[in-house]
Amino acid sequence: MSVKKLEKPDPGENYRLLEKSPVEALKPGDEAFDLRGDGKWEASCNVETGFGQAEGIWYRRKIEPVKPKYAVGQRVRVIGPKARPGPNWSSPLDALVGTVHTVRSEPLQFTTDKTFGYQVGVIELSIREDYLEPVVEPAQAEPNVLYPKIGDVIFLPELGRLRVTARGFEIC
Repeated sequence: MSVKKLEKPDPGENYRLLEKSPVEALKPGDEAFDLRGDGKWEASCNVETGFGQAEGIWYRRKIEPVKPKYAVGQRVRVIGPKARPGPNWSSPLDALVGTVHTVRSEPLQFTTDKTFGYQVGVIELSIREDYLEPVVEPAQAEPNVLYPKIGDVIFLPELGRLRVTARGFEIC
């Protein structure tokens, strides 16, 4: 049997071809394109045997879905690019740096560099996820509840200053 010319096959949806130069190492789950038979993808045995990519064979790998960094409804702060100008950033966006917004869309992929962006607040633009940071909300205490320690002084407009003692409170 003769091997067909090494033409790039279509890896299929949600797959990518492995690099040939430099040669990308095989991993479990990679598949080889059967050039000798019916032209179908099949599990590569080279992973288990320790051999790398064979000459004249194309290999593919499943593309893992990207997990979104931020969820709809999450609060984020715009930090902008580390160096200006940055990709997908323009000087009018500088006014947004430091502002806090709520994520209002699932991630949208930028076609230019395969990064993800989110629509936040009322802004009609998508901002790259690496130009955002999560806002850490302070822990919410119960309203009108104090947690004083011995020696603390509390001011109450109706009573004045109270000092916390081991036995209770004293007016000071």
